[in-house]
Amino acid sequence: MIKHNELVAVAVSGGKDSLALLKVIHEMSLTHSFKIKVITIDEGIPGYRMKH
Repeated sequence: MIKHNELVAVAVSGGKDSLALLKVIHEMSLTHSFKIKVITIDEGIPGYRMKH
């Protein structure tokens, strides 16, 4: 599905699930010769990322 040297965008939130997905895709990119571009997501919800 992904072609040689193709650019694949990966959106991550910074949580453990999306970072684990990014790691897997990065490992795949090394053996299947494609490039990745990481996009971070800001939900735009005030206080959502604040720790209490």
